[in-house]
Amino acid sequence: MLNQGGHFYVCGSARQVPEDIYTAMKEVMMAHERCPEEEAEAILSNLKMEGRYTVEAWS
Repeated sequence: MLNQGGHFYVCGSARQVPEDIYTAMKEVMMAHERCPEEEAEAILSNLKMEGRYTVEAWS
């Protein structure tokens, strides 16, 4: 996803889904990239700014 320009699109209930997916993605980043939590959060933040991590949630 990171190296080949992949996109991640999340959709679901606004109650817990976006937060749960973000936490899971952060854990994957930490394990795959072998980086601390702060760096994983920065990676996800960059993906959001680039339009490669999109959340569509409703209540």
